[in-house]
Amino acid sequence: MTLTRLAGSWQVEWPTLTFNARDLFAELRASRLLPTGCSSIDAELLRGGLREGHLIEICGEPASGKTQLCLTAAAQTLLRGERVAWIDTGASFSAARLIDVLCALRPPLQADHAQLEAALGRVLVAPARDVHAVLDVLGGLLASGDASAAAIEPLPPQNPRLGLVVLDALPGIAGPLLGVARQAQGPALLARLAAALRALAAARRVPVLAANGWVGSGGGGGGGRPALSEAWRAAPHARLRLRLGDAGRCGGVAVPGCWRHEAALLGSSHAPPAAGAGFVIGAAGVAAAR
Repeated sequence: MTLTRLAGSWQVEWPTLTFNARDLFAELRASRLLPTGCSSIDAELLRGGLREGHLIEICGEPASGKTQLCLTAAAQTLLRGERVAWIDTGASFSAARLIDVLCALRPPLQADHAQLEAALGRVLVAPARDVHAVLDVLGGLLASGDASAAAIEPLPPQNPRLGLVVLDALPGIAGPLLGVARQAQGPALLARLAAALRALAAARRVPVLAANGWVGSGGGGGGGRPALSEAWRAAPHARLRLRLGDAGRCGGVAVPGCWRHEAALLGSSHAPPAAGAGFVIGAAGVAAAR
C-alpha cells in the first residue's frame, strides 16, 4: 500500500481531529452537564454530570453496576422529557427494571399510566448482534437525528430531542474481533466504531455511554484494565471504572445483602483522575452511598 493510500485509509477510520484551545474551551463552556442520577459520581468524578457531545466509557466486571448506571441515566433523561436510544448487543435492556427506576424516582408515575407509557415511548431500543449492525444504527442516528431505518422505527419530527445514547455492551460485539482467531480487519472495525460513536456524540450534542468489561485482577483489589485493545484505549472522552466493594449501608442503615460499590474516574479530557465515589444499587437505580 502506498503512503497516499495508507493516509487515506487512516482518514476514513480516524477523521482528523484538529482544534485550537480557544475552540475547545468555548465548547466546554457551551455544553450541558446532564445528571447520571448518582450524586457522588456526578459531583466527585464528573464535575457535574455527563457532558453532552462526549463519549463516556463505563467499565467494570460483571455485577459492578454498568447497566444499572446506564438505566439510571436513561431514567433521568426520560424525566427531562427527552428521548433515549439504547443499542442492545446482549439482551441486557429491561423495560420492567426501567419502569421500577422511573417510579422510584417519581412516585406519582405509579398511578399515572399515561405519563409512564409516554416516557417508555421515548425509548428507542435497537438490538444489534455484531459491530456492523451497531455501525448501521449509529449511521442512521447521525444521518437523521432519530434512528436507523433498519433497526429503529423513525419518529415524527415533533418528538422531543435525543438526550442520551447507550451502547450496552462493547465486549459482545467487539471482543470477537480481537480474539485469538481474530479477523484481519478487527482493529480497523473497532477504530471505525470508536470514530462513529464520537461523531454521533459531537454532531447530536448528546452524551454517549458505552459499557465495557474489565480484564485482569478485579474484585476488591486493584490491577487489570478495560477490555478491548489499544485501538479503543483513546476513544472515550472519559472513562469510569466501577467495581463491587464490600457489604455496606443502604440509606444510612446496615442492610444484609446491600453492597457498596466504588466508582473511579480513570481518565478524562476535562477532569483529573479521581477515586472513592461510593454508590449502592436500589429501587431508584444507582444512588450515592451514605
